[in-house]
Amino acid sequence: MGEKVPGTWTRPRPGSLVYPKISILIASSVGATTPAVSCFPRQLQSIVVPLGHPFCVFGIPVHSSSPKIDQSPPFFFFSERPPVELNCCRREIKMSLVNLSAVCSHLNNATKARLALTSIPNSNLHLKLSLALQNSGYLSSVVRGGPTPPPAHSILGYPAANDEVEGIEPITRDNVASRRLWLGLKYWQNESVLGKIQMVSKPTRRVNIDVEGLRRVVRGEASGFVAGIRSPGESLYLSTDRGILEARECVEKKLGGLVLCRVL
Repeated sequence: MGEKVPGTWTRPRPGSLVYPKISILIASSVGATTPAVSCFPRQLQSIVVPLGHPFCVFGIPVHSSSPKIDQSPPFFFFSERPPVELNCCRREIKMSLVNLSAVCSHLNNATKARLALTSIPNSNLHLKLSLALQNSGYLSSVVRGGPTPPPAHSILGYPAANDEVEGIEPITRDNVASRRLWLGLKYWQNESVLGKIQMVSKPTRRVNIDVEGLRRVVRGEASGFVAGIRSPGESLYLSTDRGILEARECVEKKLGGLVLCRVL
């Protein structure tokens, strides 16, 4: 029997050159079930991705005539996480990278124009990346507000002497589409602290890296499509299971993930 690996197909027996053929049963969250499809494990992604999520995937031995799920290895696909968190929808990831690329271009233009405050569209991905940049010292503030700049006290962290304390409008279903993230940019000796930010993963090419490859990148060596970090002020940000983290922090926590962008 093969050894079970969480989140993956069980490994084949020693000496086996091909994975066993299985039948796929796809069940949605509303209880609808598609007919079983025979395929190899490597073809599973091309079948499931167009369906979107939430979905559940179960592997059944191809010789089985019963619709019941057989959990015996090496045919059963299992995961420690709920199927909804697999996030296998290519369309959503592609659109997220397209929007993130636009945000990187906007930040580069804002720093060239020497803006002290700029805004980007509000989304969970943009918020997590902005907070990661703030934790690294590239941004002075991250405030979620509306189409107009938020009050000065929310950006400075304390109310000014001549300012009236004004609250920020809470997010509701009616105004969620108009919410924006207001970012405070930092400068030192007439130079932007943020520098230049550029994408590593693209909508047509997602770059994933494991811990071993990330260790080489942190040491200054290239790993696949990811160039090494050459200077102390250079940063690389990854999307991991624990959020968006900087490459050095990922190495410390032994995490790999999707390489999003690089700050030069």
